[in-house]
Amino acid sequence: LNSEISYNASSPDELALVNASKNFGIEYLYSDVKKIYLKIMNENVIVEKIGILEYSSERKRMSILIKDEFGRYILYCKGSDDKLFSMSAESISSDKIIEFKNSIKIFSNEGLRTLLIGFKILSENELIEFMNDYKNANLDLDNKELL
Repeated sequence: LNSEISYNASSPDELALVNASKNFGIEYLYSDVKKIYLKIMNENVIVEKIGILEYSSERKRMSILIKDEFGRYILYCKGSDDKLFSMSAESISSDKIIEFKNSIKIFSNEGLRTLLIGFKILSENELIEFMNDYKNANLDLDNKELL
């Protein structure tokens, strides 16, 4: 009997990310409406899903806000390099951004697709602001690209 997990995903990018994460010791086990079940370095971890903003061509990214096992609120984003670079300009040195962009150029010259992932641990004020924006964006579908 093979106990190896086989993943299905809504896109090839998502499947590649899940498989790459597993190779680095972060294994997606399953999820339900409110929680995500992971195995991180052979230890079971459960995180709470707080909000998900699906990918859109306007936002050029997908975002998920989780509450981790330590009570921290962490916003993860995956998306285009131009969008994520512009969002992280304050927290990454310009030298690092140039280094990343050079690597991305090499990958694209080889015909490879690139996708960036970033995260931010939110302060209490940032969490309140995000949740207000999240609720408003869900009420006003035209403003989802603002998040």
